Formats: sequence, structure tokens, C-alpha cells
Amino acid sequence: MFFSGKNHKEQKIEQLLLENYNKYYRLAYSYVHHEADAADIVQNGAYKAIKNSDALKQEEYAQTWIYRIMLNEIFGYVKKNREVSLDEMPAEEGREDRYENIDLRRALDAMEERDKAVIELRYFEDMKLENIARVLGRSQNTVKSRLYRGLKKLRLETYGYMAVGIEERMVPHMENKKQDCKKIEELKRQYAGSEMSGEQVEQMKKRIEEAKMEKRNESRKMRTVRNIVAAAAAVAAVFVVLPNTSGSVAYAMGNLPVVGKLVEAVTFRDYQYDNGGHAADIKTPELTVKESDTEQMTDTEVQVQENLKKTTAEINAEIEKITDQIVSEFEESRKEEEGYQEVVVKHEVISTTDDYFTLKLMCYQAAGSGAEWDYYYTIDLKTGERLTLSDLFQSGADYITPISENIKEQMQQQMAEDDGKMYWVDNAEVPEWNFDKITDETSFYLDSDGHLVICFNEGDVAPMYMGCVQFVIPDEVVADIRK
Repeated sequence: MFFSGKNHKEQKIEQLLLENYNKYYRLAYSYVHHEADAADIVQNGAYKAIKNSDALKQEEYAQTWIYRIMLNEIFGYVKKNREVSLDEMPAEEGREDRYENIDLRRALDAMEERDKAVIELRYFEDMKLENIARVLGRSQNTVKSRLYRGLKKLRLETYGYMAVGIEERMVPHMENKKQDCKKIEELKRQYAGSEMSGEQVEQMKKRIEEAKMEKRNESRKMRTVRNIVAAAAAVAAVFVVLPNTSGSVAYAMGNLPVVGKLVEAVTFRDYQYDNGGHAADIKTPELTVKESDTEQMTDTEVQVQENLKKTTAEINAEIEKITDQIVSEFEESRKEEEGYQEVVVKHEVISTTDDYFTLKLMCYQAAGSGAEWDYYYTIDLKTGERLTLSDLFQSGADYITPISENIKEQMQQQMAEDDGKMYWVDNAEVPEWNFDKITDETSFYLDSDGHLVICFNEGDVAPMYMGCVQFVIPDEVVADIRK
């Protein structure tokens, strides 16, 4: 079914945030040592968790997913304030540092951020290693290594022994067992003493509501301005379906065509509906071929025109099938009185040159939260035929590998430069999600400068909050195999 119904993910995430905010606060405070800053981190993390709830693939992992968001907020704060040393951090007015074992706390704070997170999640939050691995996006073996390394830095060798399991015999010396256990338990007790104030909790709740409201507003952002008929009938349902009977009718339906050299796009059908709870704005495009005097054309030009007519007819049939399905499913969904549903379908010519014509069909659906997916139709104007990815390259050339590897490099670079970006690439924890390679069917187009652009829909190679993503492939990557 096209529509998702109630947003259970958002509800689940909100429930966990309201139940566990002090856990996130304690974790944040252990890094920033400032109540207001720790509260800001939790509030911002709660906002992002709600705003990006569609990125959660499996509800059963919602808790670890939230922890990951909170840690990203923490690490971002630490990165921005790294130049401030622990000694330079101002003490909060009217409060003493709640950590009594200063030396041990300083040793913990001096650790690499993720090593410290492993220690605190394992011993202070009693989180299992497999869940820590999900939080950090690392394998369990990596987490074990970080745990052992962190405990060694704290000189808690006995706890290291206990952490990795007696059978592994990683730490043979047990003489300091009681002392080390006492140290870690005392540090845990001090860690657990941090709690958000009532005012800070209320501010977090406001941020949650703000995120929910913004999600609702964003679900409407792609709604185009209603025509005067729909506006006048706002108090009642409005339903308009205008089928095309001639070229003149298509032009009269609203959108002026965007013209290529031989092909143009016009609105073929306009479906409008809005009853306050369900809304649709679906404009079905149609590609038409400009008629030319065949007597003034060469045989090749005549053949190109015939090919264009055949190609555009095939594309039109595909588009009509897509939009008909969307309309059908929307009409089924609007029978439900509860909830909010919205669909938008629109189009644009994103590239038109002497050689190529590309139409982009954009489909948007909202049911509490929004999702977008796109279709690309590129026509080779030199032949009149629909362009496939393989058509761009020499016969038998391996274009999939270099393009795929370049996309992975771009993903890694973007994530390294921007903590807000995330792609499913080289993730050992959930390798089945990882982007491996493109296929012959992967969406693409050629921009106005002739660069190859590879396109992915929401959720294909990244969490849905990333939206539809594109990668411009540098010319040098495929220069040797391009036609």
C-alpha cells in the first residue's frame, strides 16, 4: 500500500524520549560538565530524533538509534569546544563538581570520545555490547577492543577482565579486583546523580512538539498553490479531473510547457482534492513531439521524428500508469476519516540541450511525515530513442565499477565533512544495508554541462531524512570509456 498510516515510529521515539531523558542527560553531562549545555544537547537531540523519525528502519532498535543521535550531538559539541581544556572549564555557580574521584574522572574525560562512550554505556547505563555496537555503528569486536583499551587507560585491569569474559584470559592479574570494582561503582553512583530540572524537561517537550509541527509543515511544503476553483471551495471537497482531448486543451490547463528542441512537456491531467484532512495535487505530464514539415527534412531526420513519437508514447504510458496508481490509492485512503494524507505529483524539464532532453517526475506523499521519490526520463535527441545508462559508454566497457567506487568515495567524504550526513556504506554492523554498486536500472541524467548525475530515492542509500540524493560523477572517472 502506498500510504503508511499512523506514524508509529514517531510515537515510539517520543515515548522513549519522555521515559529516558535523564539517561541522555547524564551521558551529555559527563562530557560537557555543564547543566545548561547538557540540557541543550538533549533538547536538540530530541528535536532531531522526532524530526528524522522516518530514518528509523526498525522500531525495536529505536532506543539505540536515539542514543546514536544524542552521541552525535555530544561529539559535535565537544568538537566545537575542543580548544577549552578541562582545567579551563568554568565551574557552575553554586555547585560543586559532583565527581569525587577527580583523578579517575579526568582520566575518563581524557579518553577519545568513542572509547569513553563505550565505558559509560557499558557500565553506567548497563547496555549490552551488541547494542553499543548499534549505537556506534561498529562491530562487537571493535566495541570489545575499545572497552578493553579504555579500561586499561583507566588502569582498571580487573574490570577489563570481567568485561571481556573470563574465558578470554585477557587480563591475568586479579589482585586489585575489589578496589577496581569499588572505583567504578562509585563513579557510576556519581554519574547517576545528574538529572534534568523540571524547566529543562518542559523545554525538551516544547522542542518535541516543535519538531512534530515542523514535520507536518514540511509535509505540505511541496503542495503547489491551489487554483481558484479549489480555493473557492475550501469549505468542501474539491475534485477536478481534466483529461486531455487535444493539444490546445493541454495548454489551457495551466502550466506553460518547458520546451526542448524537438520535445515539450505539457500537463495532460490535473487532479485536485482537498477536504481539510486529505489533499492531492497531481499533475500528469505528457511529452509531445513538435511537428515538422517532412518534405523539408532528410531521411535521417524523418526517422528521428518517428522514433521520438514512439519513445514519447512509451514514456507517457509509463507516467500515466504511475499517476493512475497514485490517484487510485489516494482515493482509497481518503475513505478513512481519521488522519492526514497528502500527495503531490509534479514535473519539470531538468535538462534540455541540443543532444538530450530529460523530464523529472517528482512524487511526494505525506501521512504524518513525508517521503519523496523521483523518476527520470532522458531522450537522445540525435536518435529519438530513450537513453539508457549503458548507451553512454563504449560497448563492453565496465562503467558500473568506477562509478560505484566514486560514489562510495563521495559518500565517505561527505560524512567526514558533515556530521549531519549519513550514508549506508562500509557499515560492518548491517552490511545488507550497504550501498554496493549501481545497476543498469539506476536513475541518472546528464546536466546542462554534460556531466553524468546518478540519482537515488529516499531510503535507497541513506536514511530517509537525507531525502533524494544525487552524485555528480567527475568526467575523469569515466573519460576513458565514454562514447
